[in-house]
Amino acid sequence: IDLKSHTLNANNKPNAIVIKNAEHVSVFNGCITNASSAAISVNSSNSLSLYDLHFDNNRLNSISVSNSDYVDVKNSNFLGGNNCERAIIFDTSKNLSVINCNAKEF
Repeated sequence: IDLKSHTLNANNKPNAIVIKNAEHVSVFNGCITNASSAAISVNSSNSLSLYDLHFDNNRLNSISVSNSDYVDVKNSNFLGGNNCERAIIFDTSKNLSVINCNAKEF
């Protein structure tokens, strides 16, 4: 999914993007804001690449990954702000990488 440098505003909905039971998915080149749970929620998926993304003001997590394998997060920035808890949470997942990312205000 190429966000084409646009901002995807979740408008306080739980998620902006949900990836479930999927393989070989990429999300890149944009900004995701204002999710109440996780901007990107990944569950039971494999071989994902999340890169060149900016996350801003996502309440609980910017990225939440559970029960998934081979997930790469690269070249992304995470800005917490008010009441934001975590940039990324990995739960019961393996073969994960976070490369060249910045997080602040968490």
